[in-house]
Amino acid sequence: MHYWWQWSEEGYKNALRYFQNAVEIDPSYAPAHAGVALVYRSGGIWLWPPRDTMPKCKEAARKAIDLDPTLADAYVAMAAAQTYYDWDWAGAEENFKRALQLSPHSSVAMDLYNNFLVARGRFDEAIALLNNALKLDPLAPGLHSDLGWTYASAGRAETGIPHLLKALELESRFLQGHVNLGVCYLAVGKIDEAVAEFEIAVQLAPDSPYPLRNLGHAFGSAGRRAEALKILAALDQLATRRYVPPNSQAFVYVGLGQKDIALDWLEKAYDERDGSMTYLKVQLPLKSLHTEPRFQALLKKMGLDK
Repeated sequence: MHYWWQWSEEGYKNALRYFQNAVEIDPSYAPAHAGVALVYRSGGIWLWPPRDTMPKCKEAARKAIDLDPTLADAYVAMAAAQTYYDWDWAGAEENFKRALQLSPHSSVAMDLYNNFLVARGRFDEAIALLNNALKLDPLAPGLHSDLGWTYASAGRAETGIPHLLKALELESRFLQGHVNLGVCYLAVGKIDEAVAEFEIAVQLAPDSPYPLRNLGHAFGSAGRRAEALKILAALDQLATRRYVPPNSQAFVYVGLGQKDIALDWLEKAYDERDGSMTYLKVQLPLKSLHTEPRFQALLKKMGLDK
């Protein structure tokens, strides 16, 4: 799981290779199947088309559960697929709770259940869960980063900033830490600081749409239209080489104030089962769309309107 916790494309690819090798050596080893499933969950959001990848996640998770019905990570992986692909909120929560019953101190279970709770807008529960996780694993950059992001999603970005600075103190090249810190800075009006963090993230992962979409949104929000348009062109070029979630372009168009085009991309993201749509209700860059009827219709179709 070391490579999985890096939350980077290189880390996911390395983790998948090691887990698949373990499956080849011992096909009856349930943790290896669960590891494959968890990597497919993450890759199905940013690396590979979800309709190709998420069924593989569910298949590997089911195999792990069949091999070992007491393995917490197997239920976490199944819950993750239900969260990011099926948008089956009740089924996902049942499996997260099952995982935590089996392994109450699992950082993986607590972190991904936190993500589920944030998507549902249950921020107090999400914050309490990660605070408990950090008591058990205080030096985990990913947990500090997700706690900072959770505070930001809850409208408390200023409270989240110290946690993100801690994450980057622990791991200075942590991609998600820089992106989430940029999100917090943008939320409190520190646009220059936000742009700086997003630019660092782009340098760390130049072929990832994840930091690009946030940088493009920040440029648009700051009135730097030409630079935002360059990001859109970069995303289009990137899409000729690899999967780019449609949610990415939506972020930039929102920054540019082009709401209808942003909503076109969000509807495309829904059709493609874009995993980042899981956070549609709480993503700060999309806040200006909340009163739009088309946005409300998407929330309703995903079961996020309550």
